[in-house]
Amino acid sequence: MKYKKVLISVIIILAGILLVSYNYFYNQARESNDFKIISTSADDSKSLPKPVDGKRTLVVFFSLTKGVYEGETLPIGNTHRVANYIQENLRSDICEIVPATEYTSNYNELLEVAKTELRNNSRPALKGTIPDTSQYDVVFVDC
Repeated sequence: MKYKKVLISVIIILAGILLVSYNYFYNQARESNDFKIISTSADDSKSLPKPVDGKRTLVVFFSLTKGVYEGETLPIGNTHRVANYIQENLRSDICEIVPATEYTSNYNELLEVAKTELRNNSRPALKGTIPDTSQYDVVFVDC
């Protein structure tokens, strides 16, 4: 019986540590402004960043920010963070894919929309344009 109480106490303490850690890192992510976006227009090759190892790279990403974490809107999505990490480390250009019609912020409704798009092999219209990928040696697609 004594071991059972000790085990339960350890589990409760670990759960508490996990909850506090999650809350800390979640709030850090929400308040973070440590990212930058470098974007180029499709016809402005003079503004491309200096290549790393002689290769020009482009990071193209789509990131969900609305309706995540119990309906909240994030200042920057998780995929966006990964794209920024790649962009900063490779000094690449970066381009966000933004749908012309904004997706719903209701997560369950969004899942149904995504399932329908997959079933119908549909591709929603985009806001803006993606740079000409022929200007790049490496293109990362992060979604």
